[in-house]
Amino acid sequence: MLRPAVVLWWGIGLTLLGVVLGIALPALAYGSAPTANGIDQGLLILMQAVLQLLTGAAPLVGAALIAAGIVMAYLKRLVERAPEHAFRLRADPAERPERP
Repeated sequence: MLRPAVVLWWGIGLTLLGVVLGIALPALAYGSAPTANGIDQGLLILMQAVLQLLTGAAPLVGAALIAAGIVMAYLKRLVERAPEHAFRLRADPAERPERP
């Protein structure tokens, strides 16, 4: 079962990773690249496409995980306070209310 704190920290980590990749990695990669011939240019284009995908998706997924962690923590607190009102997919047969 997922824990809210773990989901929250993964979200924070992914968001920071996306921001750091977006800021630092392209400058380092292009600054250290030798003069590009045909093969090197293709690798640089591939690397740029992967970096754009990561820097575009990681902060969005991170923000979604942060929001999910907050909602999970809120729901966990509600269930701990009033477990009789919590939604359960599979209730024990002894706990099921009798229908008229």
